[in-house]
Amino acid sequence: MAAEIFNDLAAPVEAKDESGEWKVIYPTKSLMLPGRALTLRLREEPTVLDICEREKHGVLKASEDFGQLSLRGKQMDAEERRATEREKVRREEACQRQLEQIAKEARRIRNRLGMSWIIILETVISLLLLILLVAAVRLDGRAPQPPFEAAMAVLSIGLLGFFVGRCGTKTARSDATFGDYACCARAAFNCEGILGLAALALMTWQHGAEFWWTSLTFWPVAGCGLGWWIYNCRRGALGHLGELDHDYDRFEEEQARDHVKNRTIRFEGRVIPERGRPCVASWPGKYEGAWEALVRRTRAGEVSAAVVFLPDGTADHGCHARIPTAEGLSHDPGACWCIPLYGEPKPWGCRWWTQWLRNVEMAVESGAELEVYFFAGLAGRGKVQSFDSAAPEHLRREEIYGKLREFKESPQFKAASAQGLDGLSRERREDSSSRHSRELHRLFLAWLPKEEAEFLEASEGLGNSQKAEVAWLDRKGYQYREVDVSMWLSDADAGLEVHQPHGAADDLSTPRMPIPHEVPADIQSLDP
Repeated sequence: MAAEIFNDLAAPVEAKDESGEWKVIYPTKSLMLPGRALTLRLREEPTVLDICEREKHGVLKASEDFGQLSLRGKQMDAEERRATEREKVRREEACQRQLEQIAKEARRIRNRLGMSWIIILETVISLLLLILLVAAVRLDGRAPQPPFEAAMAVLSIGLLGFFVGRCGTKTARSDATFGDYACCARAAFNCEGILGLAALALMTWQHGAEFWWTSLTFWPVAGCGLGWWIYNCRRGALGHLGELDHDYDRFEEEQARDHVKNRTIRFEGRVIPERGRPCVASWPGKYEGAWEALVRRTRAGEVSAAVVFLPDGTADHGCHARIPTAEGLSHDPGACWCIPLYGEPKPWGCRWWTQWLRNVEMAVESGAELEVYFFAGLAGRGKVQSFDSAAPEHLRREEIYGKLREFKESPQFKAASAQGLDGLSRERREDSSSRHSRELHRLFLAWLPKEEAEFLEASEGLGNSQKAEVAWLDRKGYQYREVDVSMWLSDADAGLEVHQPHGAADDLSTPRMPIPHEVPADIQSLDP
């Protein structure tokens, strides 16, 4: 007699068929199996399994009819929901903080440029006004020179009308150009425009009836300037913003982003030279929330850290550093550190490595206790055989992960997709993984040849750059303590010790970009 098992959990489960083979049942999917005693286990925790002796007709639910498995499955679903919600909130808050910092920096840049523009325009307008006043006021009692004075008046009032009409009106352009000084700048420009009209009126009075024709030369120009001023006032009232203004705003935002990256995201480590003080010598980059906490506390002077992060957009990103001959490494003369680290030059460069070396040496000289943080639950695992094997092992991992595209064309992947693989959540938790990415990882390992799968499994525990960092510490004979990164995570429900960061300013926490020399640390980073 066949029974139907319905997976109403959010996690995948496996049922054993009569041949002893485990069949995957994805969320909201069912599977028909013969027999009365049905065995079910959790896909993510295979040791959690239960047998249901069928005593009722109808559908067996994974969340209700399999004893301890049902209880653990619901517990895992609740833990996953809390973890993904926390990570979602953290990312949103971090993104909001960064946007606020970028807006603040863009405002500072705008004000600085705005003051420069005000000084330049004030200088030009003042010179034009001075020329106009010299033409209108004859303090030395000289005889009138109507043609010359009219020519100077036409030139001066024309340019003065253009600048005042352009910069003295409340428009989106003037707001964007002058920043917080816009109101004061417009008031000054308009006052100078009024002085210019007053100078024209004085010139008209002085020329009187004898040289009345001069008024026909400069007053029409002044009228055009006044019309230009009214036109721009109307544009400002309608909120018109030209393409040039958009480009100006984008320029300021790009500048602000670069400044924020260099000030808040860029991290060169900060070693506290104190004997016996713990110093973070290596860190797994995929734990973004924990990384933010580490950076906050390091900048607040609470934690000593030698780790380095030079993101894209900062000065040293993509730069390379040659290997000193004193290191005695068997590489071509002039080779950069990318070669022993990765086996080939990388676009993110290796300048970060030289800074890390300096930080580590400083920590060792000061008698600090070095700490290496491993993936949660994998302390002590994921090391390479030696520093000399770091590059070959890295290249081999990249070669294996390069087969992911081939795997996604395989019958195994297509079968999993048909069975409901895409129904798994893509919401990420603290370790940057999702249920979908973890299942993709399991399927990929099962598809690979045994030797390659075992190699990848043995590599888990440290990120790519960490493997080289730890191998270097071993090569130099530096002692370090192996620490589980779980102590920095926020999942108190999972029984982890929680470190609450405190005493750091809000602007020190920004959403961390993926550390380039940590990508891909595992298959999770390849999840679409």
